[in-house]
Amino acid sequence: MKILLVNNYGYPRGGAETIFLNTGELLKSKGHQVILFSRFVNANQNNKINFSIKDSQFFFNRFYSFAAKRKISEIIESSNPDIIHLNNIIGGITFSILPEIKKRKIPVLMTIHDFRMLCPVGIFINGNKIICEKCKVRKYYNCILNKCNPNGLLKNIMIASESYLRDLFLPHEKYVDKYIFVSNFTKKKFLEYHPNLNSKSEVLYNFTTTFNKEIKRGNYFLFLGRLDREKGLKTLISVFKELTQHKLIILGGGELENEIKNLDSPNIKFLGFKKGKELEDLIINSHFVIIPSECFETLSMAGVEALSMSKPIIVSNLGGLMELVDNENNGFLFEAGSIESLKKAIQKSTNLPDEEYYKLSKNAFNFALINFNPDNFYNRLIIIYRTLLNYG
Repeated sequence: MKILLVNNYGYPRGGAETIFLNTGELLKSKGHQVILFSRFVNANQNNKINFSIKDSQFFFNRFYSFAAKRKISEIIESSNPDIIHLNNIIGGITFSILPEIKKRKIPVLMTIHDFRMLCPVGIFINGNKIICEKCKVRKYYNCILNKCNPNGLLKNIMIASESYLRDLFLPHEKYVDKYIFVSNFTKKKFLEYHPNLNSKSEVLYNFTTTFNKEIKRGNYFLFLGRLDREKGLKTLISVFKELTQHKLIILGGGELENEIKNLDSPNIKFLGFKKGKELEDLIINSHFVIIPSECFETLSMAGVEALSMSKPIIVSNLGGLMELVDNENNGFLFEAGSIESLKKAIQKSTNLPDEEYYKLSKNAFNFALINFNPDNFYNRLIIIYRTLLNYG
C-alpha cells in the first residue's frame, strides 16, 4: 500500500509530530511505501521528509497556501498514493489541499490531535486562563471578546477570522472520509460540535515504541512537556514550594520557560528539553510522573511514555487524561487546579509501601502494553485504511 502522510511540522516538536513520524516508520517496517509531506522541516530531519514547501507567514497563507496546493498536486501526480492520511495541517499546509485530493477521488483520513477545528486557540482556554467553550458551533468572535490568545488583539482577530474562513470555504466534513481520534474524550467532544460525523469517526490511541519492564522507585517527581499556561505548572510549582521535602524535576520548553528557570526553590530543578536515552532514564529513575494539565488534554504522550516505562502517573481529572489512569491501580487522579488535591495525591504516592509501588508500576506497564502497543495500533490502522479503500 502506498500512503501519503501529511503534517505541518516534519520534526518531533511535540506529541502530534512524534506520532506522525513514528507512524511513517511503523508503516515502512510493515512493508508499505510511505511518503511524508510537511511545511516546516528541521535540518536534522530532512532525510525523513520527502516533500516540503517554503511559504511566507502572511495571514492569508495561514488560511490558504497556494504553495501547498501546488505541491500536493505534484506529489499525487508523481507518486499516485492509495490513501492520504492527514494530521495537523491548520495554519501550515492548510485545508487548501483538500479540494485537490477530493477531485482525484483518493480516500482521506485525518487524525485529530488537538481542538483547532473547534476552538481558534485549540485548547478551550480563554484570556482568564479558564476552560471556555463559548466558540461552540462557529461562534469564533468569542475568541476576540475573551482575549483567548495571549499575544494580543490582532492575533485573536487573525485566528478567529481564519476559523470563519476555513469553515465557510473549506468545510472539512465535505472532504474527509474518516476521522481518527486519539481518545474517547476527544471523539465525544468533537461530536458535540459535529454530531453528523459519528459514522465517520474512530478512536485509535497513540502508540509508543519504547517499553521498559524494569521497575525503579526514584526519589523525585517528574514533569515533562510544554511549559505553557494551560499545563498546570503554576499549581504544580505552588505545591512543591510547600512540600519542600520532595524533589521535582521539570523538563521541556515553552512560554513559561524563563519564569521556571528563575525559580528560587532548591527542591525544584529545571533541566530544559530532553530526548532519547537521556529522557528515558529520567522517566525510569523518577518516583512518579505528574501531568497537572488545566485544559482538555486529548491524551498526553508524556503519560503514554511514562506508563510504557513502568512509571505510575499522577494526572488531573480532565479530558483524555482520565483514560490513562485506573485510579490507585496504575496512578492517581486529582482535581485539576486544586493545590490541596494534588498535595494529597503526592503524599499518597510517597506513603506507598514498596510492594504497592511495584504493583502500580507493573500495572502501568501492562496497561501501556495493551493500549499503546505499536502492533495493535498498526492492525487497527490498516483495517481503517482497507475499509476506506473499499469505500473509495
